Amino acid sequence: SPKGLKEQFENDDILQQIADKISTLKEYLLSTDWYYARKAETGEEAPADVVAKRIEAREFIRSQGV
Repeated sequence: SPKGLKEQFENDDILQQIADKISTLKEYLLSTDWYYARKAETGEEAPADVVAKRIEAREFIRSQGV
């Protein structure tokens, strides 16, 4: 039915938005990994905002079952 198709397209759009967000968050995690290599080598901490954003990113990714 047209209504069923509309709902399917809306669900597909939502799933694509979630997939895109997960991809962006994974890119962010990869782009900030160097802070932890630096910490291991020099003891210098990662900035608090980076730590907080990384925690949020991992929590969102995990909440989606990834």
